[in-house]
Amino acid sequence: MIKQALHTFVAENQKQFKHDRQLSIGASEIGQCARRTWFSKKGQAIDPGYVDRWGAAKRGQLIEVFWEQAIRAYLPKGTLHYAGRYQRTFFDTASPLSATPDGLIERENGAPPIVIECKTADPRKKVDRLDANHEAQVHVQMGLIRHTTKYAPETAIVCYVDASFLDEITEHEVRFDQGVFDALRARAVAIMTANAADEIRPEGVIAGGAECEYCPYRASCSAIRASAVPANDDPLGPEAARQLGQLLQDRAVLKQRIEDTEALRLSIEQSIKDRLREAGTRRADLPGWRVIWSALKGRPSYDMPALREAALKLGLDLGQYETVGNPSDRLDIKRLQP
Repeated sequence: MIKQALHTFVAENQKQFKHDRQLSIGASEIGQCARRTWFSKKGQAIDPGYVDRWGAAKRGQLIEVFWEQAIRAYLPKGTLHYAGRYQRTFFDTASPLSATPDGLIERENGAPPIVIECKTADPRKKVDRLDANHEAQVHVQMGLIRHTTKYAPETAIVCYVDASFLDEITEHEVRFDQGVFDALRARAVAIMTANAADEIRPEGVIAGGAECEYCPYRASCSAIRASAVPANDDPLGPEAARQLGQLLQDRAVLKQRIEDTEALRLSIEQSIKDRLREAGTRRADLPGWRVIWSALKGRPSYDMPALREAALKLGLDLGQYETVGNPSDRLDIKRLQP
């Protein structure tokens, strides 16, 4: 009953915006996968079966209230702008960008104001480094405030509040860079003016697929990548062959560098373990660092051939439980001996 009450309450009290969010790319969206953003702005239907969970968003809204009240009470009266019920959305005149910052602190000593942005952090996620999406977000916020108001912030502070222990707070400072802001403006234009999704790179896939796990357009993107594969095996022309050969050579050099760097990283980590073993401890707390060396139990797994054989003997057809994944694409590269 209580679970249903919470779900119903959230569904009936969604945050409302005064502007049509389909017409601009918000600061919080500009750093996301470009293809995902294109899908969302062009009205692409979400994947069948996709569930848009509200927990993280609602968590952020609840903590933002506490966060804004605390900051307003701490600062001199009248120095916190565009926060809480005074929050404002800024629009760009040179690109389809918009931004709704969590606040702007006006400093009494005449120093440039500071943009502030609140983020709630999953306790399982490391926040020792600023998320690239959040860095892009505050760059857009600073840029739009500078271009549409009398304020000229040069710095933004992104504040991560641990969702389990609210007193675990990490801050990251971002300095405004006009070149970065201009690049984000151009990115917004490129996304919004693309005529088809295949004109936009699948950045989530390129980055390793972590963002894809929560993308509402994952199946649509996979289908586009699969359909992009040519049906024939015609030989390349001279210029195309030259360009592809250079790309393959660049890839080989980079791959070797990555492998060498990974081997060096693992060697250093083994040296760290050696130092802990020699010291007779599994833990070290140093200025700026915490190291914990743990023994892990083996993870359970299933012997699938044996499982199929047992099911066959029992007359159980495992085929009825099989599912087919989304179509996609694969690139196989093999270096041939000269």
